[in-house]
Amino acid sequence: MNRLSVSLVLLFLTLIWGAFFVTPKNENLTFLRQDIKEKRAELQSKATYLATLTQLSQKVNEYKAPLDKIDSAIPDSPELPTLFSFLQKVASQSGLVLTGLDVVLTPVGGSPKSAIVGLAIKETHLNLILSGSYPALKNFLSTLEKSSRLIEVESIILVAKEEQVNVKIQVKVHSL
Repeated sequence: MNRLSVSLVLLFLTLIWGAFFVTPKNENLTFLRQDIKEKRAELQSKATYLATLTQLSQKVNEYKAPLDKIDSAIPDSPELPTLFSFLQKVASQSGLVLTGLDVVLTPVGGSPKSAIVGLAIKETHLNLILSGSYPALKNFLSTLEKSSRLIEVESIILVAKEEQVNVKIQVKVHSL
């Protein structure tokens, strides 16, 4: 065979080899490049999301003290034993004697106001029966008002006997 025909046969074989082997590899390479671009875009969006979460976490940490106050004002559960202990302690420090305590739990769902806000705030009503002097009662109510726990005085029934007063106080406390 002459050189020209060998060259043409080799050229033809090279073209066939390129068509069957190189072109699919090139298409695979193009597909892989596209996949890399998509993965980079996904990685970039996740990095942006993480940066946003980090920034939000830092903002929340800036408000940690006020959020802790809210957590103590409206705890996750009624924490009745702790509340009873607090009320007994405040009554005795104020000069009153806590002679009775009744608890009335409000059904789940809370108040109509909580439905507006979208929170399921539960209310617990307590009926306190106290006896002592009128200045001690004023001191007791002042201490309740200043406590970190959100305690609402709903009603007070006062019966005075000389220097002694017997009081029935209905209070409401909130929990989540």
